[in-house]
Amino acid sequence: MNARCERSSSIFSVASRWLLVVVLVASLVLPADAAKRKKSKLPKRRPVEELINPLVGPGLSTWLVGAISWMASKDEVDRYLVLTEETDAVTFVEQFWKSRDPEPRFEANPRRELFEERLVEAEKRFREAGVAGHRSDRGTVYVLYGEPEKVEFELAEEASDPPVEEWFYAADSEVGLDGRQPQKRFRFSKVGSVTVFHRRSVSTNRSRTLRDPRRPPRRPR
Repeated sequence: MNARCERSSSIFSVASRWLLVVVLVASLVLPADAAKRKKSKLPKRRPVEELINPLVGPGLSTWLVGAISWMASKDEVDRYLVLTEETDAVTFVEQFWKSRDPEPRFEANPRRELFEERLVEAEKRFREAGVAGHRSDRGTVYVLYGEPEKVEFELAEEASDPPVEEWFYAADSEVGLDGRQPQKRFRFSKVGSVTVFHRRSVSTNRSRTLRDPRRPPRRPR
């Protein structure tokens, strides 16, 4: 009887120790996973008209429109929008890039240089109907994450709609200028004369609803 009790006690003790190990591991892993999910979530995008500050002069009034609004924190966006002097806006922009300089010891800022290099290329490739190429939706994605791994086209869900342009990025793509990895697929389609993030229409006579590019598209039924 005593031997049986001792064996039961021993088994219970071993099980308790394993349970403790599992709890400790979970306490270490779960917060890390949660932090990872939080980090990968893209910021909520504001409408273009809410990103314009006309008080800082024509050269800087639309500075936030495009990739910058994806890179900037909500606090930075809010602070820029209340500036009233062009000189303050210039100082703000310089500080913005300085805070993102991976090697502040050197005069050149490689992140800013890459941004400006992609900006020029986006302007050449994606400008249409008077919309600046680097401020367009495709230009924004290009400036942030660079060239996609491949580009494909598919027929839209409605026969009367234009085809959908899909950009694919590899799962192991480098982190973009916004500090995040690109999602695996971005979808674009033409609305009027401008290409924007894919809009799914219910019918040709009804208004279109913007599909959030950060959410995976639904599969056709």
